[in-house]
Amino acid sequence: GIWWLVRMAAGTRAAVAVLGGTALATVAGYAAGLPLSASTGPGFAVFQAAVGGSLLHVVLHPHHPGGPSMAGTAARRAAGLGAVAAGVVLWSLSTHPVGGAPSGEVGAGGTFVALALESAPALLLAFLGAGMLPELLPRASLAWLRRGGASAQAVRGVAFGLPLPLCSCGVVPFYRGLVTRGAPAPAAMALLVAAPELSFAAVMISLPLLGGTLTAARVVAAAAVALAVGWGVGRLAGPAAPLAPDDEAAVDSRGTPWERVIRGARFGLGDVVDHTAPWILLGLGIAAWVEPLLGADAIGRLPGGVDVPVAALLGMPAYVCASGATPLVAVLIHKGLSPGAAIAFLLTGPATNVTTFGVLARLHGPRVAAAFAAVMATLAIAFGVAVNAVLPAVGAIPLHAVADEAPAAWELVSGVALAGVLFASLLRQGVRGFMEPVLSPFAGQGEWERGGGHGHDHGHDHGHDHGHGGGEGGRSAAGRGVGARS
Repeated sequence: GIWWLVRMAAGTRAAVAVLGGTALATVAGYAAGLPLSASTGPGFAVFQAAVGGSLLHVVLHPHHPGGPSMAGTAARRAAGLGAVAAGVVLWSLSTHPVGGAPSGEVGAGGTFVALALESAPALLLAFLGAGMLPELLPRASLAWLRRGGASAQAVRGVAFGLPLPLCSCGVVPFYRGLVTRGAPAPAAMALLVAAPELSFAAVMISLPLLGGTLTAARVVAAAAVALAVGWGVGRLAGPAAPLAPDDEAAVDSRGTPWERVIRGARFGLGDVVDHTAPWILLGLGIAAWVEPLLGADAIGRLPGGVDVPVAALLGMPAYVCASGATPLVAVLIHKGLSPGAAIAFLLTGPATNVTTFGVLARLHGPRVAAAFAAVMATLAIAFGVAVNAVLPAVGAIPLHAVADEAPAAWELVSGVALAGVLFASLLRQGVRGFMEPVLSPFAGQGEWERGGGHGHDHGHDHGHDHGHGGGEGGRSAAGRGVGARS
């Protein structure tokens, strides 16, 4: 690969020089490997961090047009199979001490398996439910969203966004499409907060990992914040654009009930999985490594009340998915994070990020973007403090007990089924397509589309702002949105 690329770009001599230099550096690194690995000083740690950071370019850099990701279904399946094989080999060779269980904690592998099996039944139901809801619920139109005052529009925006399986980055272009096509800002902003935070998958995975009490607090807080942001900040954005003639009504031609069920199941186990599974796997992976890395009282040593504002502010600029962040929050609560801090992070993380602020500033001006950030942070902190006052002792999943127990048969069956669904998604999209929802915020939406990724922007402005049936993010939006049918 190096020979082919360098020789084509810079000639044979340059290719020989690069390959020779690579060979010499490899031999030198091998010779110095043992003495360096015996070092325990901070300099070696900095060196390791620099090497790891340099590898991020390989992960985050998008493919060039015409590269392997553009080669069709066979190449994507081959890439998926290669990724699975590489993961199995890497796991079998891994001897890093963090994979064990230092300080009496559960090891990374045990934590991942315990969280995955505990979440698997809820995730399968969530994928199916997220696919069924747009098919079974009645349509709504932009004209319906414009009825009433700001408070009524905010309520309609929350209701409109509940069945839409939109992630934190997918909801931003969806919001832009709604506003530019004439949706009122109170409704659109309420949806901007509600859709990623109150998604069916996020609620379902919260039940086994956070418990019913904390899940209820999460839902109530997210709905209240969505309504407050829609009503309060939405009024600052000015009047909505005029409706286009095609947006005055929605068309309902969805086929027989059985056809709608089949279509919903395919969508739920296809597109919904494609756009949420990478975030869930990332959340499970990070949570699995956090468990053995942090001591039992690492977070509990923070001064009282500090963790709530810190968690809320940490979530503001980050790209996190509500479903993917849930396993991490469950482990952090296990490590001493207060329930209120967990709620504060789950409120700001999925609904706010750098791209959100940029889009709001371009559409409505810096004043509205600043007001959105201020209201989100204030309400997240307020609800976090309130949860700590009302539910100070509520806990998340008892991780050690769950890891020590033998999993139930239905959890094992669900885990195998979930693994099969994720494997099918990987083969269907290839490695780059599977990773796109996580990597697109770093690589840039346009670069991913030019390089063969699916790109969340594709299809969000093409009509599924008309109603519940077209609420999916990503590549199938243009084909399944109500606007495409009408």
